[in-house]
Parts: sequence; C-alpha cells; structure tokens
Amino acid sequence: TTGNNDIINLIEFTSQFGSFLQYQADGYLSNKRQWRMAGFAILEIAQQLSSGIWNPENNGHFEISGSYSSNPSRPHQFGWRDLFDIPVKWRQHSEPNDPVWWVDLLSPEQFNEGFGSHTPMITGQTNVIRYYPFFEPSFKIMKELIPIQHQLTEKEKLQVSKATCCDDLYRIMKKDFYVYTPCHSVREEGRIMEGTRLTIQVVNPEGYEYSIRTPGTPARWKDYDEEMTFVFNKLTEEVNKSSRDISVITDWILTLTFYWYNFMPLTRGSAASGYVTLLGMFLALGYKVDTPIKKNQQPDWEGILKTKNTEFIDKIKPWVFPALKPCSISHLPKVTSVVPTLRHLIEVLKIDMKK
Repeated sequence: TTGNNDIINLIEFTSQFGSFLQYQADGYLSNKRQWRMAGFAILEIAQQLSSGIWNPENNGHFEISGSYSSNPSRPHQFGWRDLFDIPVKWRQHSEPNDPVWWVDLLSPEQFNEGFGSHTPMITGQTNVIRYYPFFEPSFKIMKELIPIQHQLTEKEKLQVSKATCCDDLYRIMKKDFYVYTPCHSVREEGRIMEGTRLTIQVVNPEGYEYSIRTPGTPARWKDYDEEMTFVFNKLTEEVNKSSRDISVITDWILTLTFYWYNFMPLTRGSAASGYVTLLGMFLALGYKVDTPIKKNQQPDWEGILKTKNTEFIDKIKPWVFPALKPCSISHLPKVTSVVPTLRHLIEVLKIDMKK
C-alpha cells in the first residue's frame, strides 16, 4: 500500500542519520532502535522547521495550536521548547523503561526541590567507564572554583591546589560539598547562570562519589528559558535572512545546543535529544552533518564543562562545519502524516527491515 511504501521510504532515508548519534567511546553499545528513533526525530524536526518558522514565506512567525506542546498547551508562537518536544517524544517511547520527562512537569514538590540529572564519574571503588574520562578536566575545574565559592584559609587554598583525588579534597573541606560551574549568558553581557554542580559525597564503606548534579529549580529554569528563547529567536532571524550565512547560523545552532546541555531540562535523555536536534536543525537548512561524532568525544560533556558558548563552538565546529553536505528532504512524505499516532510510532520503531 501507499502507506507502507511511505514508511519504508522514510526508514530507508532516515537510516543514514541514526548511527551519527552513536558515541565512539568506551561503555557505549550500539542500539538500532535508538538509531531508528534518532533518524525519524531528525527528519521530523527538519520538516517542522523548514515548513514552519524557518520557511521564508512565514517571515519568522509561525503559530501552533499547542495541542501537542509540553508547555503551553494553548495557541502560541513556535519556540525552542516546541522544537525540543519532537526528539523528547521519540526518546520517551524508544525505550519505555527510561523516564524521559520535562523536569518542570514533575510534581510541584519535586520541581521546587530542584530535581535534576545525576551522573557519577566515580562511585565508591568504581570508575564509571562512560564518564571517568572527564574526571581529570572536571576535577581541575573543581579545584579552581573551590577557593572562589567556599571560604578557605590561605593554607587550605594551597592544599586544594595540590589535591589529586577526592579524598584529598574531602579532608580539606571536611564534609560533602559541591561547586557550580559558571555559564555565561549571551542574552545579557556579564550575566552568569548556574551550570552544573560538581559534587563530592562520602559513600560508605567504599569511598566517595564524584558526580555532576544539575538541579532543575524554578529560578534556574526561568534563567535558561529566557536564554534559550533569546538564542532561538536570533537563530531564526539569521535563517530567515534573504542571504544565509551558514557559518554564522552554525554558531547559533551550536550556541542553542550549548545552553541545552547546560540546562539539562529532562529527567533523562537530554544528551541524545540535544544532538538529535542539532542534526535536525542542519537538515532543515538542507544539510546533513555527514560524519560520526569524533572518537572519545561526548558533545554533552563538552558543553557542560565549558563556561562560554564560544568555547563550545571552538571545540565542536571544526569537525561539524566541514562535514556539512547538501541533503534534500522535499521529496519525502511528512513524518507526522506517516506516523500520526503513538501506535504508529511504536510500530515504526519495531519494523525489521531485514525481513
């Protein structure tokens, strides 16, 4: 049937993108279902942007009903959150055992308490294989921030500078503690928002947990919502200019991704949703990022451990920008037409193309 042919065409087209989500680092196994999720989410993002707010005929104005939006549910101008709602939807259902939710849609008690993501690099005697490579650079940052964010004597400051492990720092601080990484705003010069929290906690009897904890408090949420809105609007302005400068647009795409990674607004899946959206935005412009993620590089961590968007751009753009290759999607059926319901979405994720 026509419907089945459309599904097969979309699966075949999107299969070129899914593997680009795969981290080439220790501890990450391939998951073909997640690749399928990524491919369809990338295409849906591209179709939504190119036919909507990034369509020059709309002049940067595109209102949606809100019926499929996480917030608000009333009619409103398409914004950054509507953009990320697309990969969030696909990520939620690609693995039902993963609780992928917007933090501000949890219970008021959980939101006010600052429920957020928690990723350990060291837990007791275990160096977590996926994240331990970021221990050394993050530990260096922690040592730099402790004297700024905690009251110490000159002797203690010297001891901190010489510390080489969690035990060294705990003996100086004498309690569980954290430092927060600064995240510089582009919306308001000189404004510094709270990035993530580098945390050391005692774990009896094994030792210490060294982790990042990203709180989702209402005040922090407001800061990043305003930042993301500003950046998405600037990006949209650049896209809708009569003559597009893809280098400038790339900087804005990476800036939006940088703040998303620092925001970490989901209970789980922020890293995947962020990179899928990056690829989807480029595809909306007629380009695919025709390269896998660099070996041993994890873009979300590159964003989390950077204080400014320009530092993130300097790290990611050198391998993303040269990899941009023209890619048309005008011949394809709409994902939302071929996959109109949750049932269709789950069916698409389960189709075995080998049969």
